Amino acid sequence: MPQNPTPAAAGDTNPTTNPTPEIGSLEYLASMSPEMRLNVAAVWAKCAESAVNFTPADSFKGTLVHLQWAVAEIERLRAELDKVAAFAAQRAEYVTSILNCHPDNKHDYYRWQGHAESRRQLSQSLGLPVAWPAETEPDTAPSQREAGAL
Repeated sequence: MPQNPTPAAAGDTNPTTNPTPEIGSLEYLASMSPEMRLNVAAVWAKCAESAVNFTPADSFKGTLVHLQWAVAEIERLRAELDKVAAFAAQRAEYVTSILNCHPDNKHDYYRWQGHAESRRQLSQSLGLPVAWPAETEPDTAPSQREAGAL
């Protein structure tokens, strides 16, 4: 015999407990107007429909969409990082000059323009807007050897 028998199982033919506690008292429904009963039935139908159509995956759809966006963003940033790494490997001289730049102007002015040129090239390779130097201006002044050859 179960530990907590229902009134009917215990032999009680006149149960005092409400057989449908989640719905409420049936007398209460009988006292409602037909419009109110229709509204209550609509609410119950809506709850039943959402309970039938609910799957555990529904609760994770928003999280899944966010994670898919995050993975795509990570892939995009990794691609940009690969471009920067390739640029740094090609332009080791520029990177060294940028790291060794001193504010006391002991470094060569044209080397400083090289810094600007390397930043412009890196910005272009990353698809960032480049405002200076203008594309129509020469990037750096020609070296003395190049100037003598002209």
